[in-house]
Amino acid sequence: MKTKYLDNSIDGAAELILSGGVVAVPTETVYGLAANGLDPSAVEKVFEAKGRAESKAVSLFVSGMDDVERLCEDIPPAAYVLADRFWPGPLTMVLKKRDIVPGTTSGGGDTIGVRCPDSPLALELLRRCGVPLTGTSANVSGMPDAVTADAVREYFDGRIDCVVDGGRCPGGVPSTVVLLTGKRPKILRRGGIPSGEIYAALGEDMKIIGITGPTGSGKTTALRVLEKLGGEIVDCDRLYHRLLEENTDMVRGIGETFPGTVSMEQGRPVLDRKALGAVVFNDPEKLEKLNALTHGFVREAVSDIIADARDRGVSAVGIDAIALIESGLGDLCGVTVAVVAPAEMRAERIMAREGISRQYAMSRIAAQKDDAFFRENCDHTLENNGTQAEFQIKCETFFNNLLGRQIMADEKNSERREKLFFNKKNGWDVIPDDERKAVYSYAEGYMAWLNAVRTEREAVNHSISMAEDYGFVEYRRGMDLKPGTKIYFNNRGKALMLAVIGEKPMSEGCVIAAAHTDAPRIDLKQNPLYEDTEMAFFKTHYYGGIKKYQWTVIPLELHGVVALKDGTNVEIVIGRDRTDPKFVITDLLPHLAADQMKKTLAEGITGEGLNLLIGSIPDSEEGKDRVSLAVLDILNRRYGITEEDFLSAELEAVPAFDVCDIGLDRSLIGGYGHDDRVCSYAELKAICDIPTPPRTSVCIFADKEEIGSVGVSGMQSRAFEWFIGELCGAQGTTVSECFSKSFCLSADVCNAFDPNFPEVSEKKNDAKVNYGVGICKFTGSRGKSGSSDASAEIVGRLRRVFAENGVEWQMAELGKVDQGGGGTVAMFMANRNIDTIDAGVPVLSMHAPFETVSKFDCYMTYKAVKSLYMAD
Repeated sequence: MKTKYLDNSIDGAAELILSGGVVAVPTETVYGLAANGLDPSAVEKVFEAKGRAESKAVSLFVSGMDDVERLCEDIPPAAYVLADRFWPGPLTMVLKKRDIVPGTTSGGGDTIGVRCPDSPLALELLRRCGVPLTGTSANVSGMPDAVTADAVREYFDGRIDCVVDGGRCPGGVPSTVVLLTGKRPKILRRGGIPSGEIYAALGEDMKIIGITGPTGSGKTTALRVLEKLGGEIVDCDRLYHRLLEENTDMVRGIGETFPGTVSMEQGRPVLDRKALGAVVFNDPEKLEKLNALTHGFVREAVSDIIADARDRGVSAVGIDAIALIESGLGDLCGVTVAVVAPAEMRAERIMAREGISRQYAMSRIAAQKDDAFFRENCDHTLENNGTQAEFQIKCETFFNNLLGRQIMADEKNSERREKLFFNKKNGWDVIPDDERKAVYSYAEGYMAWLNAVRTEREAVNHSISMAEDYGFVEYRRGMDLKPGTKIYFNNRGKALMLAVIGEKPMSEGCVIAAAHTDAPRIDLKQNPLYEDTEMAFFKTHYYGGIKKYQWTVIPLELHGVVALKDGTNVEIVIGRDRTDPKFVITDLLPHLAADQMKKTLAEGITGEGLNLLIGSIPDSEEGKDRVSLAVLDILNRRYGITEEDFLSAELEAVPAFDVCDIGLDRSLIGGYGHDDRVCSYAELKAICDIPTPPRTSVCIFADKEEIGSVGVSGMQSRAFEWFIGELCGAQGTTVSECFSKSFCLSADVCNAFDPNFPEVSEKKNDAKVNYGVGICKFTGSRGKSGSSDASAEIVGRLRRVFAENGVEWQMAELGKVDQGGGGTVAMFMANRNIDTIDAGVPVLSMHAPFETVSKFDCYMTYKAVKSLYMAD
């Protein structure tokens, strides 16, 4: 075949096409191969010349909608709208074909792409031929598009009939392909007509909203509201870090700009983030150079995400970027919104979220752009200067107006129901994303602390060490107690009190959070050692309310002190280290337990049967109790103690389980001693984190709560009055006057509703996991016997403070009225003329050797205590 070349003319080209030939013709994009689209043999020549798979359809060039009506059926109104707006032009519409279109052209499918090219030569060729023409690009499949006649010659000389040389085509961008056979238009290929213009023409334009503002201003709340209204969020920070992992061009560019920050691994450039940080973070010019390099890649990636969202019919996209303005991302947005907040509010959020000091938080704020920058450079400003709930409503109103939405009657009715009814939501549904990080960060600190704390003594020691790291010093009479002074009082190593002196005098009262650090356990009796059948045991006495059968056949550790006659104390810890031996209380195997299993759970294992197995190898010396002798020898060599020293010992057997995450989502914490160390840590962390409070803040770790708060280290002890009296005396006021104006949060756990045992709880009033800190207005049992019943005014005060500080909370009680109940330290504080209420973390399997709590509830308890410390 000899290929004919025509110079800017189609004379004779139409005749070639109508006789079954193939002609290359220029368009407004690239050269195309034109053949009679209704002639299967001509279309086959196009496929053969291109090397194109026959299963792939080719689009058809048409002169207008009259041709489309002849070729297609079930044509939607959108096709006429788009043709009127964009034809002639680089738009291909995919429609359902009529039988007139051969299967060869459609690739065997029932749809065909149609396009009216914006090229005088192509349109004239269509007019002269009077038939639709194939519109596939004039290139060999898989090769670059041809934008000149010479390029066509290289591909097809001698393989097609004719080339119409119309000069260079603009090239670069193919036609935009829109599928119009579904319920709504869908972009199959982005091209010469922007997707946004397509959707705008159809009245389906998408809002692109840029949201920016400084750290801690509340951007996350605004973004979550937009997401709730149907918008998709592009997190540019997360996108940037993903590009650092995946975009080799960007990483390679960083390496070329900053030598030594990128290495090659398995043929791919890999960024060393620490090395890059060391180069740019202390050099503003280099940081600006890095931003100039990376912002372009981020903009390109964001553009692709926006286009994809448009193709999927998303109504709105929110671009989350602190550097929205500086990076040029704002240019992609139809609207830009700044979220700003007072510096103090921002500092509080940053401190809570990241566990940093106020000074560090304020320094981070100072290093960022000020509010004036965001106000001046954005179209709208959202002021976050109230409560989180108020700001959320403000955002909902703003975005509804921005999206052009009106609240319908049913939505108004829903709002009315929401206003009048009290409906709690799961905490994970309402907490902002940035605060989720704070939840997990707080949980890590608590888990590490709980893992190191197995007894009340260890709780005191570790907590003093932590407090000292935050600037607390041991109280000494006569020391200067000015506002902001941080002090602690160690009550005999088993109880602890901490205080931060407030701005107001003690005569106006103080804010107290009280929790206990003792937990149910197994105590050794004073004459514990005995031997039976060449096995050595310790006799025990269980401490606090337990189910005795739960303590058998689990690994146990031994913790405590032995007070020697010379006045020294020997600390005992056996089993905590992974290489240490553990201990166990044995049980019957099921095959021999027929009689045991006829008994009640309370009777199956008796208190006197809780004997700790501690050894079985007899000593080499002849005589009786050789195993006991061998055990005593080990203890004497390791700790220097004898059997008589047990008389003045406090030794506790506790579960040898490490604290761990529970659940595939790691939302829960499992471990021993949540009751009530989970609340102890909350108030300890809160008092460590607060600045100078309005009123003196006091944190109490009490002992003996599980057996009635008795003894010198219990909550009934006068040691508390002595400590507060010292603070009052330094300011010339009385304890009674201080107590009368004080408030106490008795930070004690409550039971969490367990769907496995629903019969013991009244579901509407029981606390639930992940719904926040549980508030117990009263405890006790049955007719509120032995309880501290807080007044309505106290509950009202908590509602106000928690609402102002974004604390998620719920009401709680200890089971059904006639089911049981329990007590806390609240009654002993209330008896001192202190307004008191119980609040704490809901616990699953409470008083078991292994209890479970929610990370969300733990964090909200900390947040609750902290907000009360800082309340005026």
